[in-house]
Amino acid sequence: MKTVKTLGEWKEWLFPREMMALEDYGHINPEEELSANEVIDTIVEWEGGITSGYHLRSIVSRVYGIELE
Repeated sequence: MKTVKTLGEWKEWLFPREMMALEDYGHINPEEELSANEVIDTIVEWEGGITSGYHLRSIVSRVYGIELE
């Protein structure tokens, strides 16, 4: 899985609430490139930290394309 994508590409992989996090942090240009690390860091910061293991595994699966056991 490619770890740098445009915001428009990320929109295909992320939930609407996660896209809201990116938009709230000023990422609104669909052509802007963001790394997987930038995406996950922004979502975690916006959420104030991730409290459920399920949510964390879900994001990692969609952002990095790997399943955590």
